[in-house]
Amino acid sequence: MSEVEPGRARVYVRRMRADDVAGIEPVLRAAYAMPRSYRERIEAHLRQRNVLPLIAECGGRPAGAVFGNDYATSAYVSLMGVDPALHGRGIGTALMTELMAWCDERGFRDVRLDATPLGAPLYERFGFRDFGETIVYARERVVAPASAARITVTPAVDAAAIVRIDAAAFGADRSTVLEPLLAAHGALVAPDESGYAVVQRTESGAIVGPWIAAERGVARELLDAALADLGEIAPALFVPSTNRAAVELASAAGFVARRTLRHMIRGAGGIPSPAVFGRANLGQG
Repeated sequence: MSEVEPGRARVYVRRMRADDVAGIEPVLRAAYAMPRSYRERIEAHLRQRNVLPLIAECGGRPAGAVFGNDYATSAYVSLMGVDPALHGRGIGTALMTELMAWCDERGFRDVRLDATPLGAPLYERFGFRDFGETIVYARERVVAPASAARITVTPAVDAAAIVRIDAAAFGADRSTVLEPLLAAHGALVAPDESGYAVVQRTESGAIVGPWIAAERGVARELLDAALADLGEIAPALFVPSTNRAAVELASAAGFVARRTLRHMIRGAGGIPSPAVFGRANLGQG
């Protein structure tokens, strides 16, 4: 797609293909300093509709990646990472330049992401500003459910209804993300459709999210049902700091904050929704 020459080696940015996964996966593992594999997430992104998958090569080898998730009126930046051994070569700038050009062509109302302290200065140069924080929680102790079990796991769900619930809270159509999540994991749905939650079982554990509710009591019931379904599996939660009820519920359920990320936005985003209790992950919102 584009080329830049930042110094010792040329950086080339192009659309990622399925045969790039084996080469880019260890780059992302090194970028995030995490031992777990990112193959599952990369492959899921490549299968998804309305996603721009970009890979950067430096000196002819994989050097970085980023994905843009198209939600019609909004976009989310996912799996942005650069090989730590190649920092300072302009790789992150090259990837973001290509991604922002794609966003501008589509006229998104806003673009969002969750930034590490290392990545935030790059995003600021592209016009992103802080929009609260995302708190990454891990569960360390089992706490008895606080609410009665009115909610059960529903493998066969009305996807259209959940997309409507989600769009009202999130402010954009996330059907491209929700449909594969619902097909793979089912959902927990409040009896009056006032909220839902997805329990994602992954290779490395589990994630509770998206977690959407009209009010605190429904959110508590959804979280209790999710934890009951998981049993001894300790899930992660990605909670927006602007939702104080979500922060309090997470703590009461035995979760401990492990780190915070700067939730950043570029464009005309409004007030954070009080109905969003937990995000799907750190790249898809």
